[in-house]
Amino acid sequence: MANETSSFSGFTRTLSTDMLRRQMESELAQRVEDLIEMRTYGAGEVIIRKGETSRDLLFLTDGLVEISTEQEDGKLILNELSAPYVFGEIAFLIGSPRTATATARTDVSAFILRYDKFKSIFKENPGWLQPLLTSFVNGIKALHFKAGTQGEAP
Repeated sequence: MANETSSFSGFTRTLSTDMLRRQMESELAQRVEDLIEMRTYGAGEVIIRKGETSRDLLFLTDGLVEISTEQEDGKLILNELSAPYVFGEIAFLIGSPRTATATARTDVSAFILRYDKFKSIFKENPGWLQPLLTSFVNGIKALHFKAGTQGEAP
């Protein structure tokens, strides 16, 4: 009988822990959903302008984006991005002004992660800031690698 009671007690603890975990995940998922905005841009529209202080992070889901900078002799195109691609990570992670201009070459769809809202979550939960940022940076690197290898010949 003692084994049955301790098993039931363990099951109850596991069940309540699992329910609490699911509730916390649900609350976190709602908060994360509040951080992200879906946005579309028309061809030729500037998405990010060099020198801006916005720290939002963009997840390109559709279209082509031209990354450029102005020089004395005109515009220098640095890169052309196609989905899936994450950009704006330098300003997002370290807070420096935008280092280049991003312009939609075609109609573009992107998710925008708003830094100011993102930051407010970490004021309340600073313990998981570093692991999340590490994961974020690794995810960005993986997406950049994936995007870079999609056009290569086998």
